[in-house]
Amino acid sequence: MSKRTKITAIVIVIAAAAIIAAGATLAYFTADGGTKTNTFSTGSVTVELREPTWDGYNFGDPHVSDGQSAASNDPSLGFNQAQKYGPGDVISKDPQVKNTDKVVAWVAIKVNYSLNGGPLTYSDFQSKLLTNNGLDFDLSNWTLLKDEGTKGQLYLYKTKLEKDQTTGKLFTKVPIAFGGLELIDGKLPTFAIDAQGFGVQAENITPEKAQEELINLAFN
Repeated sequence: MSKRTKITAIVIVIAAAAIIAAGATLAYFTADGGTKTNTFSTGSVTVELREPTWDGYNFGDPHVSDGQSAASNDPSLGFNQAQKYGPGDVISKDPQVKNTDKVVAWVAIKVNYSLNGGPLTYSDFQSKLLTNNGLDFDLSNWTLLKDEGTKGQLYLYKTKLEKDQTTGKLFTKVPIAFGGLELIDGKLPTFAIDAQGFGVQAENITPEKAQEELINLAFN
């Protein structure tokens, strides 16, 4: 085991929430998709990402698959709003992360954007689809740690999380522009906003090193 692995002791929980085609799903660092904890001499970290206003699932709810929501007939859920969205709609979506392990952790959320299956930078995504204000990022509690263009943006939560603590919401709504939307065969574009949650232990590691590890996890 490398020294770096001993220091960081990380388990990632990933949630993908595609605006048009998919609901939030959970997949773990291990290949079988089950809940696993990699145990090291310094402990372990597990985090969970959920988007309750998107699909109706809360922390601790069972694993869900793409394209599912907790209440398919609830018009307030972003998952249902997104199926037949139109100009000027505001779609509910609220990615947030919970530390589900005993180890204090720094956490981050990576966000990717795509239009008709093609990845976009946030700036291009906003100009092509969203209102001028774009996503309502909570920059009082989150900071943009890294912007890798079409590979996504990584936002760091400014406060370390104790066991069972949850971050605030990174953003809460997806505001669709009123006009200027490019039609494909007479239809509005299919688009996606995918969120992934990452965690790194906060003990025995400097904040700078933790940020470096989060960037490595998100983009490497």
